[in-house]
Amino acid sequence: MSEADWKTFVDLAGKIWTALGPLVYSSIGVFIGSWLTKRHLKESRLADSKKEEYRELLSTLIRTLKTIANFHEPVSVHSGEEERKYYEAKDESIIAIDTRLFIGKEIEKMDLRKRWHAAVQELEQGGHSLAFVRTARNITEDVKETAEHLFD
Repeated sequence: MSEADWKTFVDLAGKIWTALGPLVYSSIGVFIGSWLTKRHLKESRLADSKKEEYRELLSTLIRTLKTIANFHEPVSVHSGEEERKYYEAKDESIIAIDTRLFIGKEIEKMDLRKRWHAAVQELEQGGHSLAFVRTARNITEDVKETAEHLFD
């Protein structure tokens, strides 16, 4: 390539870059902005999903702990309806623990299923309902603390 051809090439490349350069830079900016927005939305949706799961889990555990504890109060005979509600509450609490999609790892770290099951089992084997309520409240407090740490 001769020097004249080279100069013509450089001039042409400069003119093309003058026309297309801003388009290239703005396209890169749009791409990066789009990627950052999608990433933020994904993180935001994940945080919202985790928050909702924590809320559902806590409300279920608190509601069922009352039913479970009340069933073990000193009463001579329970009605069939009371027994049905008791077993439903036990099932509901375990299902709530086992079906968390977004906070499953946190639940495993807290060993939540094992702790809840042990508390119910101790109550069923003659433990006092107030001791169960205390243990269950400690469990729900741990869940709240874990949830709060995720959203600091």
